[in-house]
Amino acid sequence: MAYGMAASDGMLYVTDANQEQLFEVDPTKGSVRQVVEYPKSNRAMTGVAAGPDGALYVAEWASNKITRITKD
Repeated sequence: MAYGMAASDGMLYVTDANQEQLFEVDPTKGSVRQVVEYPKSNRAMTGVAAGPDGALYVAEWASNKITRITKD
């Protein structure tokens, strides 16, 4: 269940609120890579934003927090 999306460095980053995963999508090639998968819970990864420091910031709806995720 794709929920949030952000662009950074020519890539798209998409959250899956249902499966609690973050994906990197290459729009030129159509390839998809899983960046992170949280253990199943009720956090619900919703929003995602690219930060000025090059990291991604993911909003966790049920836990009311923001998590910083580096691309490496």
